[in-house]
Amino acid sequence: MWTDFRQDFVYAIRGPRRAPAFTTVAILTLALGIGANTAIFSIINTTLLRPLPYADGDRLGFVWNLRKGLPEPLAPATMIDFRERARSFSGFAGVAHLSYTLTGSFFDVLGARPLIGEPFHTNAADPAAVVLGHALWTRRFGADPSIHLLGRARGAN
Repeated sequence: MWTDFRQDFVYAIRGPRRAPAFTTVAILTLALGIGANTAIFSIINTTLLRPLPYADGDRLGFVWNLRKGLPEPLAPATMIDFRERARSFSGFAGVAHLSYTLTGSFFDVLGARPLIGEPFHTNAADPAAVVLGHALWTRRFGADPSIHLLGRARGAN
């Protein structure tokens, strides 16, 4: 058995020396294939396979209109109708590039709790309130836990 293994090993080492161009192309092809496969799997794992970091993330859905076969956002009135009439949803929130909340709160729908303070709730949002991400809160406000107090921002009273 060891003699056969030694002969196979010597042949495997001698073969690439006889055809260096073929060996180079084979190694580059394998490297490119393995690299591409790893990159594609990483993207798919991040976007499709890994569960969302929310309670019941597998039960979240996204609703939109189709116009001429292309997705478009729901109109504000349609979002309100969904919230009021749909019985198959436990929560409903809308996203829009407007200065006020149209329907519900993403915090309530996602079950996300802020580190400090209270999240926006349906029909209870302060129009002057903002939500700070942890990085901004730490960098800009020095992780000051009293920043959630109304009207208090570094130096302001």
